[in-house]
Amino acid sequence: MSFLFPAFLLGAVTIAIPILLHLVRRERGPVVPFSAVRFVRRSPAVRTRRPRLRELLLLLLRVTALLLLTLAFARPFVDDAVPERPITVIAIDRSLSMSAPGQMEEAHRLGAAEVDRVPAGHRVAVVAFDDRAAVVLEPTDDRAAAVAAVESVSATAGSTRYAAALSSASGLMGAEGGRVTVVTDLQAAGWSDGEAAAVPRAATVEAAVVDPVPGNLAVTAAARTADGLSAVVRNTGPEARDALVVLAVDDAVLESRVVTLEPGANGVRLGSALPAGAVASVEVVDPDGYAGDNRRYLLLDPLPPARVLVVANGGRRGSDAYFVDRALAAGAEDAPFAARVTEPGAVSSLDRGEWEAVAAVLLLGTDGLEREGRGRLAAFVAAGGGLVVAAGRGVEPARLAGVLGPDARIDFEPDAGERPRRWVPADRRHPVFRALGEAAASALGEGTFLRAAVAGEGARTRVLGRFDDGTAALVEYDLDAGRALLFASDLNGAGNDFPRRPGFAPFVVEMVRYVARLPGGAREVTIADVPDGVSAVAGAAVLPESGRRLVVNVDPRESDPAPMTVEAFLGRVDPRTAGGAAPDDDSGPERREREQAYWWYALAAMLAVLVGEAWVARAMA
Repeated sequence: MSFLFPAFLLGAVTIAIPILLHLVRRERGPVVPFSAVRFVRRSPAVRTRRPRLRELLLLLLRVTALLLLTLAFARPFVDDAVPERPITVIAIDRSLSMSAPGQMEEAHRLGAAEVDRVPAGHRVAVVAFDDRAAVVLEPTDDRAAAVAAVESVSATAGSTRYAAALSSASGLMGAEGGRVTVVTDLQAAGWSDGEAAAVPRAATVEAAVVDPVPGNLAVTAAARTADGLSAVVRNTGPEARDALVVLAVDDAVLESRVVTLEPGANGVRLGSALPAGAVASVEVVDPDGYAGDNRRYLLLDPLPPARVLVVANGGRRGSDAYFVDRALAAGAEDAPFAARVTEPGAVSSLDRGEWEAVAAVLLLGTDGLEREGRGRLAAFVAAGGGLVVAAGRGVEPARLAGVLGPDARIDFEPDAGERPRRWVPADRRHPVFRALGEAAASALGEGTFLRAAVAGEGARTRVLGRFDDGTAALVEYDLDAGRALLFASDLNGAGNDFPRRPGFAPFVVEMVRYVARLPGGAREVTIADVPDGVSAVAGAAVLPESGRRLVVNVDPRESDPAPMTVEAFLGRVDPRTAGGAAPDDDSGPERREREQAYWWYALAAMLAVLVGEAWVARAMA
């Protein structure tokens, strides 16, 4: 028998109270003066056996009631669980960044060495992880099986997610804790911006480091152009390299040539004619880097242009929509847009058929946007439409009331300080930024903003980007059906030079694609986001239900081998526990006591004893 709160057992000393009262207040025979016998020698009063037994019974009932009450407060339970021993979890990184020649062999060697280091009292488990984690070996005492499990792990084309590995390890250890050793190349991209992980309070986290590759070549983007295809080939090494780039359609080579790749992102244009309805691939030959990111796939199926309504002060005659119009026209050859620029006052005159054809609305101005027009926009978003609001000087907050629904409120005012600032993505894994690639997402911070709005943040908002002063730059609103984004500045270059920067056009395109749910994302997915029924392998795929084709590519972030320090890696573990916060665990004594609930029986028995005590006391009165 065990107790959840054994300190309450000290309450058993209270049984001394009725015992003392019984001894001190023992019944004595009354002394009655009587003249006739007052000279007779005194003799002790003699009690019969019956009253004495009743008094003892009454004392026993009172003592029993106090003991049962103490037992109920101590919360007894039968602890039939087998004591758990600490666990050492060896987490092997199997992501794309571990696929260079010799890296997995080094990971196997380090993992086997960690098995040898497992303390004698620990069990050992093996976890393999990329963007997801899988338990390769459940906790065991078999060290040979652990080594075999480590050596069975092979590299995939998935992304690195340290949080997934630590979460899986925490689930194996439970509250008993132990040690987690992560065998990895410490790729910095394995942590999202601001991401942290938690492990049990009794656990420690270590890292066994595999040397990253000194340089890697990767095709990080590909798009169809009017005269062929353009690709972005990234060289992460410190020096320029000559490499062979190959263009193929349905596995048939159309063009190949050697190009010089400078450090960083390199644009490569291939001029071969591309047939419609095929799958193209661009490959760079890189024997020393990661093999999984050397090739990128692209669907050549033609798409009808998506209609975008651009609402700007002055309509097409004004200059507010110029940069946005150019970005939509030139930024998506593989998924074209048909932009219609109109003034705010004309929004209310669009008929139902025109609204049904609109995929997204870009709201750049509100002059003349009356109640009926605001109602049309609100109905469009409520029906599942996409809306992007650029909070420039031409937008009045009062005219946006109700457009984003009753629970999503915009509260911003122009900043008169006009101090220069820049902005950066806060969540690079968000579809808007992930589709841009690491280089393009980083280029967003090149623009200088002299005027920006202050966007309100609340329970139904999500900040996707921030200015360097901490204020929100890009906000997504949590709507039931539609999608809405607020960019806290203009998109016409009036208060910033962002439209003149390379990242502007792809950023506008991806914002529109995201809010409109256009097939840009549906035609191409990363391995981490493959739909159900589609294999997590790069290449062309078919959705089993609809039969629609798409291509699966690796996450371009995974192509950057830039490492982080061990200290920076461990710093992402939740600092509340030196190893993280304890995950929810419902297998301890609390659960067993709650299931048995013996304290209820003790309390019910105490009440029954008190009823018996009252009956005996009344009988003796």
